[in-house]
Amino acid sequence: MERRLAAILAADVVEYSRLMGEDEEGTLAALLSFRAELFNPTVSGFKGRVIKSMGDGWLAEFPTVAGAVNCAIEVQQQLAGLDVIKLRMGIDIGDVAVDAEDAYGICVNVAARLESFANPGTVAISGAVYSSLDGTVKPGFEDAGPQPLKNIDNPVQVWIRAADSPVNAMAGHGSRSDEATALARLRPVISFAPVSCSDSRNEIRELADALTGDISRYLRGTNWLSTTVSNDPGAAAYIGHSNLRGRGDKLRLETNLRTAAGTELWSDKFDGNLEAAFEWQDEVGGKIASMILMSIAEIQKQNLDNRPIAEMSAEECELLAQLKIEDNDLSSFSEVLRYASAAIEKDPEFTDAYALAVSAYLAAVPLGFGAALSNYSDQFEAWVATADGLKDKSPFLEIGIGVAKFRDDRNEVALSGILAHALQKAPNDVMTLVFACWSYVWLGMPQNALDCAEKSISIARYHPWTLPAIAGGAFANVMLRRYAKAIEMANMGLEQSQNYSALFSASASAYAHMGRLEEAHGAVDKILRLQPGKTLGFRWKTGSFIKNEFTLHYAEGLKLAGLPE
Repeated sequence: MERRLAAILAADVVEYSRLMGEDEEGTLAALLSFRAELFNPTVSGFKGRVIKSMGDGWLAEFPTVAGAVNCAIEVQQQLAGLDVIKLRMGIDIGDVAVDAEDAYGICVNVAARLESFANPGTVAISGAVYSSLDGTVKPGFEDAGPQPLKNIDNPVQVWIRAADSPVNAMAGHGSRSDEATALARLRPVISFAPVSCSDSRNEIRELADALTGDISRYLRGTNWLSTTVSNDPGAAAYIGHSNLRGRGDKLRLETNLRTAAGTELWSDKFDGNLEAAFEWQDEVGGKIASMILMSIAEIQKQNLDNRPIAEMSAEECELLAQLKIEDNDLSSFSEVLRYASAAIEKDPEFTDAYALAVSAYLAAVPLGFGAALSNYSDQFEAWVATADGLKDKSPFLEIGIGVAKFRDDRNEVALSGILAHALQKAPNDVMTLVFACWSYVWLGMPQNALDCAEKSISIARYHPWTLPAIAGGAFANVMLRRYAKAIEMANMGLEQSQNYSALFSASASAYAHMGRLEEAHGAVDKILRLQPGKTLGFRWKTGSFIKNEFTLHYAEGLKLAGLPE
């Protein structure tokens, strides 16, 4: 029996006996579907392992606290709004003894007691778990104080995450839920079947589950696409299938994407080796998600680009605005604002369109595009005034309104509170995380910014907003004096686009602080090519940066690199 430090997640189906008594066949079918399509893939996708199944409950172990907690949050979010399966979850960390079928240790008992303490739809964690969380997750938990738990000698400090709202519910239009449902219906829908596997070896089956979890998480991180994981595609417009086979240590994954009518859009084979299964899983999951998103996005853009705006609905305009987010250059921002503003004009209560328009304008101005987009400046003020009454419906919009106000009042405490509240409601939403990342950069809070950047990249590395997440992470690393890491992240972003000046700004400052002045000067030249006449003063004037030790350290690097003052 092996001993190791692990995070233990205990989960239990609420009122299982009652459900079985009322509808045994339906309950069993729902439970089997939940295990195959959601629970097992999500656990494996976060590098966890289900070590014990008790019919109506499970124990899973994770190598990290972050993996266990983010897994629990994602499962609860996917279950929110469903009628049959409701879970309680508890998590603790400690030394455990593990065999093939069970785990033993005090933390296993604590996790089970925390699960019993939790309400349906919530997650209860111990103080030890809470202290290990980063700034993207901590705001979502509330202090329940020290609690006596059955058969546990000493009271345990407990933190509770409240039940989630349905994860697929769109912010929609005002309070009209029927129109919000219409928006959800308009999103292209892909049904991705759990990765099939005929191999009887547990490690191969767990790898299949992990690939299912990774691919579905990357797809769900894209706001313009609705994703279901199911063997029944229903009315989905796009259907994805994958089959994993193993022979000895050799692996082969065959996957394809087709339309509901049966037209194949893409297929490929990926070979790997069981000894490097984790690295292969990360690479292959990302490639599959990327190809699926590229294939569907191209079709959707072609369908909508051929239609005059006058003939498009507000929902179609907002969807095309999402698809136009590409290189973070002037052309991209112009197109996003063009279609988002059209959506607002067609429906003045369209929350998602306001969020997209406000965030795009706030991102474009510090990059030097304010003059070229000056025709939107008056509209921006009107958007903020109207959307202020809608911000409670969207954490993403809430941050946008908060940043817009911060540019005027410079109230750091107020913006910090807004960021914490938004992350409490949406700790796994990519666009919320990226906007929070840059807000923390502007506030000179680099560790918080880095937490948001790294998490958003891990959730949806092929989302269009991944590029600004990478840049925000590079800025944060400069502020934290991690220059090599800043350059590494900036170069990662430059592989995607050479037109995003923020990447050159981060690398110029980092190179200068390392004494690599020739490379720093070269990066400044690239900045000035993209933003002629840019100065340090422009950065302070048009951005939302406060001046503290971190932001001044970043600016000092740009000064050393030769950016004019």
